[in-house]
Amino acid sequence: LKPGDPVEINGRVFRVAGVLAENGSQDDDILFIDLTAAQQVMNKPGSVSLVEVAALCTECPVEEMVEQ
Repeated sequence: LKPGDPVEINGRVFRVAGVLAENGSQDDDILFIDLTAAQQVMNKPGSVSLVEVAALCTECPVEEMVEQ
Protein backbone atom coordinates (compact mmCIF):
# COMPACT_ATOMS: atom_id res chain seq x y z
CA LEU A 1 0.00 0.00 0.00
CA LYS A 2 1.03 3.57 -0.58
CA PRO A 3 -0.53 6.96 0.17
CA GLY A 4 -3.56 7.56 -2.02
CA ASP A 5 -4.38 3.88 -2.53
CA PRO A 6 -8.00 2.86 -1.91
CA VAL A 7 -8.79 0.39 0.88
CA GLU A 8 -12.26 -1.13 1.21
CA ILE A 9 -13.58 -2.02 4.67
CA ASN A 10 -17.07 -3.53 4.89
CA GLY A 11 -18.09 -1.95 1.60
CA ARG A 12 -16.78 1.53 2.40
CA VAL A 13 -13.73 2.87 0.55
CA PHE A 14 -11.03 4.79 2.39
CA ARG A 15 -7.83 6.36 1.05
CA VAL A 16 -4.44 5.54 2.57
CA ALA A 17 -3.07 8.71 4.17
CA GLY A 18 0.37 7.32 5.00
CA VAL A 19 2.35 4.16 5.63
CA LEU A 20 4.69 3.68 8.58
CA ALA A 21 8.05 1.97 8.11
CA GLU A 22 8.08 -1.72 9.02
CA ASN A 23 9.84 -2.50 12.28
CA GLY A 24 9.45 -6.28 12.44
CA SER A 25 6.88 -6.26 15.24
CA GLN A 26 3.15 -6.94 15.47
CA ASP A 27 2.68 -3.21 14.85
CA ASP A 28 3.46 -3.83 11.17
CA ASP A 29 -0.11 -5.13 10.77
CA ILE A 30 -1.96 -2.22 12.41
CA LEU A 31 -4.44 0.08 10.72
CA PHE A 32 -5.18 3.52 12.11
CA ILE A 33 -8.63 4.94 11.35
CA ASP A 34 -10.73 7.84 12.61
CA LEU A 35 -12.83 6.67 15.57
CA THR A 36 -16.15 7.87 14.15
CA ALA A 37 -15.45 6.23 10.79
CA ALA A 38 -14.46 2.97 12.50
CA GLN A 39 -17.65 2.99 14.57
CA GLN A 40 -19.74 3.56 11.44
CA VAL A 41 -18.05 0.92 9.29
CA MET A 42 -18.28 -1.67 12.08
CA ASN A 43 -21.89 -0.69 12.83
CA LYS A 44 -21.01 0.19 16.44
CA PRO A 45 -21.91 3.90 16.78
CA GLY A 46 -20.82 5.39 20.09
CA SER A 47 -18.99 2.21 21.08
CA VAL A 48 -15.32 1.92 22.03
CA SER A 49 -13.80 -1.50 22.75
CA LEU A 50 -10.11 -0.63 23.06
CA VAL A 51 -7.89 2.37 23.70
CA GLU A 52 -4.15 1.81 23.52
CA VAL A 53 -1.43 4.23 24.56
CA ALA A 54 2.12 3.42 23.51
CA ALA A 55 5.35 5.26 24.25
CA LEU A 56 8.47 4.22 22.40
CA CYS A 57 10.91 5.93 24.73
CA THR A 58 12.05 5.38 28.30
CA GLU A 59 11.57 9.00 29.37
CA CYS A 60 8.13 9.70 27.86
CA PRO A 61 5.53 11.10 30.29
CA VAL A 62 3.28 8.02 30.06
CA GLU A 63 1.03 9.02 32.98
CA GLU A 64 0.42 12.43 31.38
CA MET A 65 -0.33 10.77 28.04
CA VAL A 66 -2.85 8.43 29.68
CA GLU A 67 -4.62 11.36 31.38
CA GLN A 68 -4.98 13.13 28.04
